Amino acid sequence: EQAWDAAMAMPYGCALCVVDLFDCVPTQLFHGATPLTISQAESDLGDYTPGRFAWLTHNCRVLKYQVPVRGYQGIWELDDGIVQMIRRQL
Repeated sequence: EQAWDAAMAMPYGCALCVVDLFDCVPTQLFHGATPLTISQAESDLGDYTPGRFAWLTHNCRVLKYQVPVRGYQGIWELDDGIVQMIRRQL
């Protein structure tokens, strides 16, 4: 419940950080004999049912200011104005 409350308290509709995506793996790798490990918060908030995929990231850089962004499912490109607003903070 604490993880859910923390997630609900986070701002929506904005970029908070930038990460490097280094892999995309099936969620089946989080189950079984030698599973990948995730934190309790990730387990509580994520959907790791079979047939889904997890994006593995590193090098998180927190932005000093929130940048308004409309999100979409899947991989999508930011418009140039948003990219420039984010780059100015890195």
